[in-house]
Amino acid sequence: MVLPFHSNEPIAVQKRPKIIDSQVVFGTPSRDCSGSGICKLYTIHAAKHLQIACEIVPTRLAVSDQDLYLSFSEADCTESLRQKQFKGLHFLVEEAFQLPSWLTQKLNIPAAVIPAGGYLIQRKNGFIWLKLPITFLHH
Repeated sequence: MVLPFHSNEPIAVQKRPKIIDSQVVFGTPSRDCSGSGICKLYTIHAAKHLQIACEIVPTRLAVSDQDLYLSFSEADCTESLRQKQFKGLHFLVEEAFQLPSWLTQKLNIPAAVIPAGGYLIQRKNGFIWLKLPITFLHH
C-alpha cells in the first residue's frame, strides 16, 4: 500500500516520507476513548500485548510537511466503528491529540499535537485516508 503524497515542490526536492505501521484506537482521550477522534496510537509490537476492550485498527502512518497521514482498510473497522467515526465527509477530532513520544522519535520530529477539528475523509480502493494537520510544540 502506498500513501498518496502530493506537494507543489519540484520532484527533486521531495523527500520520501517515513511510513510506520501502527495500531490506532479511535475516540476521545478524556472520555476513555468514547467520542470521536484519536484516542491512542500504539506500535505494532505493543498492541499485541494489550488487554483492552477498545477496537484497535491496523494503520499506516506517515508525516509529510506538517501533516500526519493515516491509512487503513475499511474491512479492519467494525460496522459500529465506521458508523461512529467515518459515516460523514469529515472525521471529527473532538480534542487535540498529542503524538506519543515513540512516534515523534521514530519520525524524527519535535513534540506535536493534532488540533481539534473536522478533517476530510477520503475513501479509495477499500481504504480510508486521513490527512491531519500537525502543530509542533515549541519549548
